[in-house]
Amino acid sequence: MSFMRFIRMFLTLMAIVIGLAVLAAIAMADTVPEDLAVRCVVGEAEDQGIEGMTAVAEAIRNRGHVRGVYGCRSPRIAKAQPGVWELARWAWDRSEFTNSVKGADHWHSDREPRAWWEKYGTRTVKIGSHKFYKDVRR
Repeated sequence: MSFMRFIRMFLTLMAIVIGLAVLAAIAMADTVPEDLAVRCVVGEAEDQGIEGMTAVAEAIRNRGHVRGVYGCRSPRIAKAQPGVWELARWAWDRSEFTNSVKGADHWHSDREPRAWWEKYGTRTVKIGSHKFYKDVRR
């Protein structure tokens, strides 16, 4: 096999891999219905402003599901003001184009006792009262 043929095959393979990765990322975000995601953002970060809400929304998108997200059933949801819901929807929309949590798919509030799983992940950033983690292995 010639060197140029090898390079063409390699580049073609890389294009396929990158394309599949992009499709997987899009599919993950589509697995969480928008209304549910916004509800979870309100429950998790209603007092964190647009940056904190966007960060939680990003982590939900990275996660691809809301299993284990306490905020989805938080009592704070019922008390949230209409403006908070609008802000959470905006945070969800903009989280599709941001990466402030650097790929994290787990988060935990520093207002709560340390989560048991924190030692199994890599902390990426702290935004508001939330610490974000990726590569959480249990």
